[in-house]
Amino acid sequence: MENLLIAAEHFGYAHQVTYFPELGNEELSAVGRFTPPGQPSAFRPTALFDAIPARHTNRQAYYARPIPAEDLQRLHDCCVEEDIRLHVTDEPDIKRGG
Repeated sequence: MENLLIAAEHFGYAHQVTYFPELGNEELSAVGRFTPPGQPSAFRPTALFDAIPARHTNRQAYYARPIPAEDLQRLHDCCVEEDIRLHVTDEPDIKRGG
């Protein structure tokens, strides 16, 4: 969804996203509405649009080392939009989805 919002802003569209708009519909996690004209927000600089084609998924095992506190703080600082929250845990049951 974030890549879609980055691209929408880049191409001049405003957007509104409603997360989990239908209670009980587990297949629908968000609805996005796009309308011109729009402008890039301070949250999505042009460099993010340029990075979209370079992104890739790494399915290898992660290193078993803690994330430095300053990196965790930087991630928390990215959550500036309404209704966006970040919860970080080291609890094994939560990490496994249990």
